[in-house]
Parts: sequence; structure tokens; C-alpha cells
Amino acid sequence: MNKNDTALHNLICSSLRGQHIKEFSINELQIYTHKIGIALHNIPHYLTSMKELPLTEYLYINELDPSGTNIEWGYWCKEFSDTINQVLPDSPEYIFSQA
Repeated sequence: MNKNDTALHNLICSSLRGQHIKEFSINELQIYTHKIGIALHNIPHYLTSMKELPLTEYLYINELDPSGTNIEWGYWCKEFSDTINQVLPDSPEYIFSQA
């Protein structure tokens, strides 16, 4: 499997099969599934055309990651960016400060 396939595979598994899912009510699960679908939808396009993800896409992923915060990248973003060899800013706050 190439690095892009590996990164997306790991992200899908973590986001859709993680332990955090067990705690969701039906309504929370429906909302989460919708949001994660939006976050994952364009990743193949970005990896094919740009060879990396725009930082805003990492923000969407980080928002859904149980380990992510507004000031620290969660495990999903760190693992994804490391796998595709993309350097992230030190903190998600940097992206907000550039807007």
C-alpha cells in the first residue's frame, strides 16, 4: 500500500471504528457520521492533485478527533501528516491566526 492509501486507511479506521463511537447516542452518531463524511470526502482528490491536504482539512479532522483540541493537533492529524510527510504548524491556533 502506498503512503497516501495507508494514511487514509488509518484515518478511516480510527474515525469510524474507534472506541469513542461506543459512547454516542443514535442522534450523536448520525451527526458525527455526517461530519466525518464531509471531512473525508475530498481527501483522495487533494492527495491526487496537490499531494497534501490543505490545513483547513486538518482542522475538520482535528475537530472530530477525541484527542484534538483548539491548541493541539490530535493523534489522527499527526499520524496522517507524518504518513504522507506533510509538516503541520505547531498548533491549530496558527491557522486561525492567519485568517
